[in-house]
Amino acid sequence: MEFRCGWIEHRSQIETLAAPRSSKPRRPLSLPEHQQPDDHQIDDIGANASGAQRVRYCIPQDTPAGVAGNEVLYSQTQTWTTAQPPTSPWSADPSVPIPCPDTSATTLAQSVSTGRVVVPSVTNRYLTRTDRPAFSYNDAAAPSDLSKITSVQLDLFVNPTPQIPGAETELRSAAFLRNQLRAPETSFTSTATGSGGVLLNGGTSYSPDGEDLSFSWACTAPTPCPAASTLAGSATGLVSWQPGPGTYTVVLTTTDTTGLSSTATGQVTVS
Repeated sequence: MEFRCGWIEHRSQIETLAAPRSSKPRRPLSLPEHQQPDDHQIDDIGANASGAQRVRYCIPQDTPAGVAGNEVLYSQTQTWTTAQPPTSPWSADPSVPIPCPDTSATTLAQSVSTGRVVVPSVTNRYLTRTDRPAFSYNDAAAPSDLSKITSVQLDLFVNPTPQIPGAETELRSAAFLRNQLRAPETSFTSTATGSGGVLLNGGTSYSPDGEDLSFSWACTAPTPCPAASTLAGSATGLVSWQPGPGTYTVVLTTTDTTGLSSTATGQVTVS
């Protein structure tokens, strides 16, 4: 059937974008940018952006009366050959409405296709339904931090005769974003050693992708912070610090070999 052929092509494209390009991929590769229950965008930008693309899939909101032209899964593609990928023509802010498909002159001028129907007769949003999202992320709604997305689930309901609910077919698939590198998980502990000293241990920090980490420490309060320069000069995960008695705000930043970083902040009491 036509919708099955379209679905196979759609699923193949998603899985191609999610597949690794090398044995140890480096950012940026396949990256999610705009993720909503019925509006999904992913980049395939790579280290060499020539011929790469940005793909958007969306389902228009249907009307209370039902309009066949709204009951489809659209795709739009932006391509480029420049060394750096262009800015996405679509906002990542979920509160900003984006037409589906987006055929505005401003968008099309950015080498974006007018859009094509990938799968017809989609009933996820039939008669303004909102309870059947087509896209989910890590088996849930999209997180606020899109870099945390490691998998995309697709769940389409298709019915050429939506007036007959029993004729509906469910099409499901999923793709792991194996090229989507994850930022380090940063944490540290502190142990007072007496005489105004403390041992700071960032050894609990780790990279989910197994990357090596570099460490950067800082004391942000009080101002001025005693021995702040000594702490800032420490580049290891285990630091013996002598600020003197008091309570200090300490920040640890870890950075992996791909440039991704995260921070942890804690109150450290020294006796």
